[in-house]
Amino acid sequence: MNAPSPVFKSVELLTGERLTEAWSECSPLLQRALDTSPIPRSAEDCLVLIRNHRLDLLVGYLADRKVAAILLVGYFQEKSGTVAHIQAAAGPNISRALVEWGDVVAWLKAKGVYRVQLFCQPAQERLWRMLGFTTVYRVMSVPI
Repeated sequence: MNAPSPVFKSVELLTGERLTEAWSECSPLLQRALDTSPIPRSAEDCLVLIRNHRLDLLVGYLADRKVAAILLVGYFQEKSGTVAHIQAAAGPNISRALVEWGDVVAWLKAKGVYRVQLFCQPAQERLWRMLGFTTVYRVMSVPI
């Protein structure tokens, strides 16, 4: 069996000037992901949280430096340690980015994260399983 090949040319944590430069490409991808999220916020809401270091935005670039994927990550503390919560993810082939996912996991571990979780629609579960996720519980809601 062949080792997986990278899907993206590079993956970068966007902060400061790079965030400002790439935001016009990232924002539409992020908004599409947020439109299907149970967390009611806009891309612009997220931009404020990213700039205030409350969320991290990771971006996958193609060889021509075109934004191909985004991953929005927040963090919270549990008794056992820090949990990373993927709040939004978008981009073609993101579920095939096994090499990059390994790099992201190593980076999260270096930040002290012991577990990664996310909310997803049932149709998305298959894609996340390709990256090692399992269904632990289901979140249900009702507007009141």
